[in-house]
Amino acid sequence: MAFLDSLINLLSSIESDKIAVHDERCVVMRNRNVECLRCVRACTSGALALENGELKVHPEKCIGCGTCASACPTSAIEVRTPTDAELTCVLKRSIVATKGHPVIACEKAVRAADKRLADAAKLQGWRGALGLKAKDAPALDEAMLVEVPCLGRVDESLIAAMAAYRALDGTLVCAHCEGCEHEPGGMQVMDVIESAEALMGAFGSKFSVEFTDEMPSRLTTTASAL
Repeated sequence: MAFLDSLINLLSSIESDKIAVHDERCVVMRNRNVECLRCVRACTSGALALENGELKVHPEKCIGCGTCASACPTSAIEVRTPTDAELTCVLKRSIVATKGHPVIACEKAVRAADKRLADAAKLQGWRGALGLKAKDAPALDEAMLVEVPCLGRVDESLIAAMAAYRALDGTLVCAHCEGCEHEPGGMQVMDVIESAEALMGAFGSKFSVEFTDEMPSRLTTTASAL
């Protein structure tokens, strides 16, 4: 009973502008003989934690990355920033812009790619001796990219949506997880990819997803210049 009471208090405490909680869906709320802690183990920011055997919540640490929602087997946690509908809308845009090769990347991978392109621009004299204009410098095409705080936001339904909206394949770009505060999310997405591909394979789909730490060159507006 103590575990159940702790979980009830925890779920009610994490409701915020970033996530919504549907405690009636929680597997523990529906079956008190179950001790599911997937959301706690998946939390990348420390907002949900198991400390000295007790469930603790630190709402101020929540960044709305959505990893806890992706880990929840019963959709008891819903992400609001962005919502699933908003994320799907951006995914559709990426599918169209990339001609069927959508890319989802964590924010650290995006920042790293931006820096790499900026450094390349300086080396090639975009603002220097060559007299080329800043607008001509290589940059990521945001219309082609789906940016999320952490790839832990990606769940099986989002990967299935790529195939459903006729993407030819998908790419997930992750910065190096070692030392990243969101490392649990980066580890979780590997299981998500495997289970999503297995599920679609059972229905005859050969849709595949690549997991990489390199931003695809096709996302660069002037990729040929690099």
